[in-house]
Amino acid sequence: MKKLFTFLLLGCATAMSAQQVDGDFNQDWVDCKPWDSTPTSGETVVGTQPVNWTISNVRGIGGTGATQVGTKLENGQGETEPNYSVQLTNTANPYMKTQIVPAYISLGTTWATAVSNIFSVSDADGGVYGGKEFSYKPDAIKLYYTRSHGTANATEKASVIAYLWRGKYTQAEVPGNTSLMQAATTVDMIDRDRNILGISTAEGGTVTSTEDAECIAKVEYYIEGDQEEWTELVVPFTYSSSNTPEKLNIIIAANDYFADRSTIGVGNTICIDNVSLLYYSQLQSLSYDGTAVENFDKNTYEYSIDAVYDASKLEAKADGVGATVEQSYYDKATGKLTITVKGNDWSKENLNQHVYTIQFKTAVTTNYTNGLSVGINGQYTAPQETTIQLIEQVDGTYSFVLKNFYLDELAVGNIQLDNLSLVDGKISTSQGIAITAGDDPDVDWFGPTLTLASGGSIPVELSATVYDEENMTAEIAIDMTELLNQMINVTFAPSFTLNSSTSIGEETSNLYNVEFNRSFPSGWSTICLPFATTVEALGATQAQEFTAFENNTLEFTKVSTGKLAANTPYLIHFEQAKDLSAAPIYAPMTVESSTPKAVTFGDVTFTGNYTAGMSMEGYYGVADQNGSQYIMKGGSNSTLGSTGAYFSVAGAAAEVNRLALDLEGVTAIGSVETEGAEDAFDVYTVSGVKVRTGATNLDGLQRGLYIVNGKKVLVK
Repeated sequence: MKKLFTFLLLGCATAMSAQQVDGDFNQDWVDCKPWDSTPTSGETVVGTQPVNWTISNVRGIGGTGATQVGTKLENGQGETEPNYSVQLTNTANPYMKTQIVPAYISLGTTWATAVSNIFSVSDADGGVYGGKEFSYKPDAIKLYYTRSHGTANATEKASVIAYLWRGKYTQAEVPGNTSLMQAATTVDMIDRDRNILGISTAEGGTVTSTEDAECIAKVEYYIEGDQEEWTELVVPFTYSSSNTPEKLNIIIAANDYFADRSTIGVGNTICIDNVSLLYYSQLQSLSYDGTAVENFDKNTYEYSIDAVYDASKLEAKADGVGATVEQSYYDKATGKLTITVKGNDWSKENLNQHVYTIQFKTAVTTNYTNGLSVGINGQYTAPQETTIQLIEQVDGTYSFVLKNFYLDELAVGNIQLDNLSLVDGKISTSQGIAITAGDDPDVDWFGPTLTLASGGSIPVELSATVYDEENMTAEIAIDMTELLNQMINVTFAPSFTLNSSTSIGEETSNLYNVEFNRSFPSGWSTICLPFATTVEALGATQAQEFTAFENNTLEFTKVSTGKLAANTPYLIHFEQAKDLSAAPIYAPMTVESSTPKAVTFGDVTFTGNYTAGMSMEGYYGVADQNGSQYIMKGGSNSTLGSTGAYFSVAGAAAEVNRLALDLEGVTAIGSVETEGAEDAFDVYTVSGVKVRTGATNLDGLQRGLYIVNGKKVLVK
């Protein structure tokens, strides 16, 4: 059955980040035509580069000595198709091996300059100028990288540089090409990296800037060591101004970008992928009337404040530099305030936000958290952790509130029952209600339409038990038979997983959303459950109850009604092996007690077991031997899992030697073996599921790895 129910916790909006810089490198790659200051600049193609980025390949002297330092890799981080990444490697000039070209990539324009005198180079410099227009305030830069070193400088750091600025910086007479035995051609360079960051320059003239020019934020981070696997890196921006930026540049280098160029290590490489900007959209702090909210955590989205709401007393600060905090909605009827934190990159298309709710003092609201399972016409889903509110109103009545109810993928809405009485911990009501829209205004809630189609009222029955301020169980029946031909039963109770490894204690008496995942072999098994159920619900063929012990014979009678009583031992038959670990049975069950019953006739007692790994030495149980099933006396290695059952004999064991079953078309158990199989053992899968009890061999098991007497055994 498809998942029928999803409960949306208030405030859990999905966090998003804006990519904004084409940093997955899966877009088009274009010819790299390195810029320099000569009139013929842009005519030489040196490799390729990702669109909107520039790699520091150089064209040499008019194309002679061109050097490629960046390449496209076909394999990147992640699983998208295509899946490109960028490899940057410090590379020697092909004609002058002592001259190492630094490898870096940027949103701006890369450039290099030098004067070549055939055997030597002087006045070498370079870097990046410009960037892209940009008016956001990111909180961090994120990327994935691998890193390796050659032998020339095995400790060289790689660099991650980013900066935001406004205004314009101009440096006069910056040499911008590689020349042969003559001075390089100079230009007025706009927004050179070092000028913006306040770093001195070896080449170039006077630096001037517009009145509004300032560096607003920057990242300067260095990667040390090698890293073979893709590694995530997140580095925060450091802001020095609250002004809005106009431009952004990012530089990622296989070298120490601002260090002396003579230290660049040839062969040192960095590969990068999925470069993005992060915009935080959570609360950093929350206080009311000058006092911090108790137990505040940015990842917790619901709070209660024991005061009457006053907007002027609430102070909420976002963790994102450019994020906004909106006290977006206050419901006077419920006293609930909704606070929405939006990242600086928020838009209708990019809902990067987190929603917090604060319950202020109007009525007393108690939140109960349990597993919630939804059944449609008797078939139930796996329980999901859900919070339900019980509100004590000012007039002493109660309201029962289930928010944002989903049925399959259908967004239903809010279910609220009012004017309830709490008597001796019990709430019981049957009323017609209107299902209202859920809390998210952007969701198309179907509840109001269902209500309208039902004539304005949907029949709902509620039965709840309130134990204390932390524990409540409830059963909700929503009658949609006329409209949808469905009876919807919602059970709000603790989740209880039951199998042969579950030891059951007396504290379990209660209503539970049970997951039963014990596995059964084909043929006969013993069973004893702490709740009532049926043979049909378990998918079995039939069950037999112990009814007599006469003439040394264990006598059983078929359970004709198919109903199995709680805490009562039975023999149960499955036509085929049933692996409930793969397809568990989910159902709400009332555990009346957790003490298994003992059924005695003569000197023989049939008793249920609620202890995992009970020793069967001296007791009788169903076991496989040589491909047949027997009632067999357990040996020293035999154990019995929880929810099974066993026989104990008060008199001489030899007096129990026959078995009589009320058979109708099912395989009989061979006999009673009074001699214990000392080498008998239980067989478990590696995940802990028992597949055989009291076995003497592994014949007939599927190939795989099993656990026998605490050791791993391979069946080929």
